[in-house]
Amino acid sequence: MPLPAKVSGLESICFDVINHDSSTRYIFAYRPPEFTFLGCEHMSLLVECLEFLCVVNYSVVLLGDFNIPHINLETLATPQNNVHNAFLNFCVYNGLHQFVDEPTRGDSCVDIVLSNDQYIIFS
Repeated sequence: MPLPAKVSGLESICFDVINHDSSTRYIFAYRPPEFTFLGCEHMSLLVECLEFLCVVNYSVVLLGDFNIPHINLETLATPQNNVHNAFLNFCVYNGLHQFVDEPTRGDSCVDIVLSNDQYIIFS
């Protein structure tokens, strides 16, 4: 099924790995580091796209650089702004587990590896 036209300009790619006993959907995405009105709009479209792509009956792995450096998906702490809140709500709603548990740039975790199957990645 093709993506809705309004999300076609996003920087993302998705593919499924299907075999006889299990399947996994991989989604790679990038969000520019903007927190202006345009940044909020971009995150809103990205979340809409990810919601669309996560509707499968098997494991999903979401990877990328979302430029949301102050989000803590372990404690669900985030600054109160539309960019961080939209992504946090998406993660909670979809039961996504964050595998990167230490800063990847300075004191911030900008690289994200999430899955709806917390046992899919071992190390």
